[in-house]
Amino acid sequence: PEPRADIQPLVAVEQDLIHAALEQTGGNKTEAARQLGITRKTLLANLSR
Repeated sequence: PEPRADIQPLVAVEQDLIHAALEQTGGNKTEAARQLGITRKTLLANLSR
């Protein structure tokens, strides 16, 4: 089946959430990770994708 145009890939959704959390925390990666319920290491790995 072809991908639906109205559904974003999971990676894109994760990136959007991470960037929103970073904006909300003024760029504080530790606090953004805490708010998202992930480790700072996971946040950094997702940023490098």
